[in-house]
Amino acid sequence: MIPEAQGAFVGGLWSAINVLLLSRIWKLSGWMFPHDEIWRRVGSTIVLMWAWISLVVAVLAPFSSLNGQTLIAVNLIVLLLVFVFGQTIKNQPHLLTTSVIDHTSATEGFVRNLLLLLLALIFLSEVLPQSMINFPSDWDTLMYHLPLINEWLQTNSLSAPGSPVWYNPGNYELLGLWIVAPFSGDFWIPLAGLIPPILLVSATCSACQEFGMRRTTTVSIVLAIAGTHCVFGQLHSCENDIAVAALFAFAVAFGFRWSRTCSFADALLTACAVGLLCGVKYYALGYTALSSILIVTTMFIRQGVRRATQAGLTLLLGVFLISGHWYLRNYLTTGTPLYPLGYNSQTNALAELRPNTFTSTLLGGWDPTHLSQCIESIWMYGGYVQVLAVCLIPFLLAWMIAGTIIARQEKASRIRLNYLCMLLAVVGSLLVFAVTPFLVDPKDPTRIAAQVRVMRFGQCPLWVLTLCLGLICDDIFRIPTTKYASYSSYLWGLKSIPRLSIFVLSIIQFCLAFVIEASQSIFISVLLLVDLAILWACLHYFGAGTNVLKKARNWSFILIVLIVGSASSYNATRWHHGFSQFYDDFLDVRFFTQIETRELKPKINRIMVLHYRVYPFYGSQRQFRVHRPTLITTRDDFLTALKSFQPDLIFVHPHDPHKYGRYKNAGFWARNELGKSLELLQINNHYDVYALHETDDSQKEDSPKEKNAQVTVTIRGQSEYVKTQ
Repeated sequence: MIPEAQGAFVGGLWSAINVLLLSRIWKLSGWMFPHDEIWRRVGSTIVLMWAWISLVVAVLAPFSSLNGQTLIAVNLIVLLLVFVFGQTIKNQPHLLTTSVIDHTSATEGFVRNLLLLLLALIFLSEVLPQSMINFPSDWDTLMYHLPLINEWLQTNSLSAPGSPVWYNPGNYELLGLWIVAPFSGDFWIPLAGLIPPILLVSATCSACQEFGMRRTTTVSIVLAIAGTHCVFGQLHSCENDIAVAALFAFAVAFGFRWSRTCSFADALLTACAVGLLCGVKYYALGYTALSSILIVTTMFIRQGVRRATQAGLTLLLGVFLISGHWYLRNYLTTGTPLYPLGYNSQTNALAELRPNTFTSTLLGGWDPTHLSQCIESIWMYGGYVQVLAVCLIPFLLAWMIAGTIIARQEKASRIRLNYLCMLLAVVGSLLVFAVTPFLVDPKDPTRIAAQVRVMRFGQCPLWVLTLCLGLICDDIFRIPTTKYASYSSYLWGLKSIPRLSIFVLSIIQFCLAFVIEASQSIFISVLLLVDLAILWACLHYFGAGTNVLKKARNWSFILIVLIVGSASSYNATRWHHGFSQFYDDFLDVRFFTQIETRELKPKINRIMVLHYRVYPFYGSQRQFRVHRPTLITTRDDFLTALKSFQPDLIFVHPHDPHKYGRYKNAGFWARNELGKSLELLQINNHYDVYALHETDDSQKEDSPKEKNAQVTVTIRGQSEYVKTQ
């Protein structure tokens, strides 16, 4: 089947399956939380769907069945079972249902629903052009995230032998895999970036309600958190830092609610969020531990030792079921679950891959100038409210400590618990941020490695600090002034200054971020808003006394399938016809078109790349196997990699400009092999292109020693310590 026809068919089928899955999970969320508003159910649905994706992939991967056809078949079977037995399950006692009602006024619920809808439309308007017009171009996306997804799809498992970062957990990348697996290309991959920001907004609204914030403050905090360069920037890349912040925020919000309700439904959602958070990336482990400590602490204060112990075990179970397979895979492959970090010198490959890792943290490489550099980074890539929150850290800590003491004297348990949890969250998140590696430049310890990393790696502490700032502004507004009735109007104005200031700053910050970061999508945002307004008006006008809403739901399902099918056909054509030419222009080279058309060499199946942004080498249909070794430090490493992988083409950057220099001598060694094992095909911009000398079949038979070398380098490329054993 040609890619365009396949795109139309698969797009319609896969969209129908996912819409049905989401509708079932949406109903499950409504069954579990019958009194929840829409803005909270959106977050619950996302987390449950994400957990389902992770579990399905974890089950299929060990059997090498991780491909689009299997995913379609499994989900069709599950949907069939749900439709057959769903009514029977629904009629059973509601063991999952929470009966707790969170009292929210109609106005407050409407404001939060409208806020979530507007932000979701703005995010969608930013993602659509990236999905339908552009190609991936972000450095980390081309170097790390998309190659990892392509490796999984090529091996039909979670093994990625061609990727040097195969060992990283990838719960966020699983969203991208789920979206693109049935298709012939990765053209829908930007849609994965839409999920974490929406979850972050929903989780922030939930946290604001749990901490008793007013709706004006809630709007301010949500706009401040959503209106940053990092949030808008990661809408069209595959970076996973917003996913960490969103899951952390959701775990804190629902964990706080779980300590109040003790319901199984809240326990399930919290365990899913903590389990997903543990498997996003390595630095998320610190925030997993912090969120677990916060949840267990609040459970202990509210419900006692027994409930706190049960909460801890529940969270451990969620981590094991949803993300344990990542660390089990690493342990079985390398002997250490946190590879490349090991237990001793024999198992610790991190020392060679990233030397002086501890000194690259703020704690290990602290310099007095780092604080001003961090604030400057937040000013550039964050917003006014985040800068204000960071500058007021001493005041925030002092207020929370004093508030905890005063609340204890007044026996105001909820206020005391709010302050205590926020105090633990602020201190804990700052400590985790301080030990996050790769923030300090290893060559110049007085400088931050990259300013944008402060915002990327600091999303969780900035979320906590912004939330804390909103909580204190609300508390200032609540200070009683009955003793000074004659000055009540003046005092009311003074109390309103902090809330009003945060509100104005957050609106300005979000508008600036939207205009600067998403200027191309403003027209699309307005168009989507107008379309929704017209649709709502039509339904409201014609729906009185009729069943038009149910009919509209059925027609909307058919419409979504047709739209996604047609868009997939168009996208497949655009993707496959423009892929190689785009990356030729983007990377200033000439060979991607030649690779696709087989001009460089008639038979091309395996490509070895000794550089970083390797994604374009996979081809528009993932038709090439690509290998990028983790580290090439000696000539023997280079030759052994050639013998092991037996590439048809070798692309070498003659002068590796990267600061870690993983391939800095590869160009020299490749030139020394000219006439021996390599022949030079082309000297291109930034790359030299080589091919192995053609040998007959008898020469391709490896000696036992060479076979052993192949095994060694295959493992060594992923696991440095194996070579020494």
